[in-house]
Parts: sequence; C-alpha cells; structure tokens
Amino acid sequence: MVLIFAGLVIVALVIGAAKHRSMLKAADGLDAIRWEGDEWVPPKIQLASFRKTGKIAENLDYIEAGFLLGMPVSHILSAMFQILESLGVVRVESTEPFVVRRIPDAPIKLTEYQDLLLQAVDPQSGKLIHAGVEHFMQKVVDAIQSKAWDCDLEATKAFYEKKFAALYSAGAPASGAQPADQGQYYWGQHYWMYSHHNETQPLTTGIQQALPPAFSDYSTFMSSAACYSGCFVHSACHDACHSACHSACHSACHSACHSACHSACVSGGAH
Repeated sequence: MVLIFAGLVIVALVIGAAKHRSMLKAADGLDAIRWEGDEWVPPKIQLASFRKTGKIAENLDYIEAGFLLGMPVSHILSAMFQILESLGVVRVESTEPFVVRRIPDAPIKLTEYQDLLLQAVDPQSGKLIHAGVEHFMQKVVDAIQSKAWDCDLEATKAFYEKKFAALYSAGAPASGAQPADQGQYYWGQHYWMYSHHNETQPLTTGIQQALPPAFSDYSTFMSSAACYSGCFVHSACHDACHSACHSACHSACHSACHSACHSACVSGGAH
C-alpha cells in the first residue's frame, strides 16, 4: 500500500514538473509575441502618383487647353462667340449687357462645345443662362481630367503656351481663309491679351459681367461648390478617381494586413 502511494506521489511530481516546464515555455513564447506587438511598426500606406513626368496631353482642343492654361472663362467664351459670329451662326447684339442671337438655319455643323454654349443662351432674352454655362464648363473639366489624368500638367501647359503663342504670331488670316484658321486667330489673340497684358475687349468685359465669380477661371471653378457637386454626377471624373483610389488602397491595405498577420502569427510563434 505504501509503495502504491509513493508511486502515485512520484507520478504526480513528474506530471507537475512537466506542466511547469510547459508553462515556462509558453510564457517565453508569450513574451516574444508581446515583444513583437510592442516593437512592430506596420508598413506605411503609400499612394503612388499616377502622373508621369514629361508626359503631355497632346489631344486637348483649344477650349480645353485654354481652361488648363487658366485663361478666364470670359476670354474663352468671347473667342467662341467671335468664331460663331464669323461663321454666321450668331449675331452679338450688345456687349454690355451681353446679348447674342442665334441666326436660324445657319448651314454650319457645330462642335459639341459650340452646341453646349448655344444651349446656354436664353433664346428669348439672348442672355447667358448660368446653369447652362456651368454644364458647359463641367463638360470641359471632365474632358481635361479624362485626357490628362496621368500627364505632367506643367509640361502640358508649356506645350500649349507655345502653341497659343504661335497662333498669335501668325497674325490675322488672309481674306477667304478657312474657318479653322479664323478660329485659331481668335484663340491666339485672346491668349495674348490674357497672358501678356491682361487686356480685355467690350465683348469679353460684357461676358465677364454676365457670369458669377465662381466661373472666372479653371482654378476657381474647380474649387467651387458647383464643380464639387458635379464631380459626383459626372462619370468621367468619378469613375477615374474611384478606380484609381480603389486599386491603390486595396493593394496597399492588402499588403499591410498580410505583413502584419504574417509577422504576428508566424514570426511570433503563434499558431
């Protein structure tokens, strides 16, 4: 009986010692995991720029390029109305206040922007409709962002500055010149007035007075409430931003989470 009791005591002591060693080992492992938790720094999420240095958006038209260069909207619309008037599409009846009339049955095929601009003119009063001008501007902004989203904006601006300067240097087109040449002349003139002398003409001044301050230029419009709300209803801007941001965030977060879990679970000894 005594031998049996002594045997049980020995077995109990052996089991207790084994459990003690196991707990010490576990404690050491726990300390290692805690050290990992205290010292581990998660990788930083880095969102790469999608703009490529030196890449130029060479497919902007003159209206989009004028907006990007910061030409006042009054200069841009003035050039557009002068072109339309030279084509026999409209007649400017008054500059202050600005009043323009569309000439019916003009045999000219309008561009998308020209058509949008004419839709922004009240057919009864001949005055600009602010909502129509805003819609026109949002279309231009959408196009710029769609075409130049990954481009070097400074390089693109320099490209079109030279192009507009060349249009001005070319001077007035000869009599009977093609409509495209006449249009280029107006763009060159307005760019020169804006960039070199900040000059205006009665038509430009009248249009400026007819527009809200938020429509003064590209930068002002981009920071206005009108453009901010427009970003969420115009697919070109929203889709591009959503796709780029979602892809960047997903990649960065996936990498960060994977590194954190791997470091804590595998390197730390947990199972």
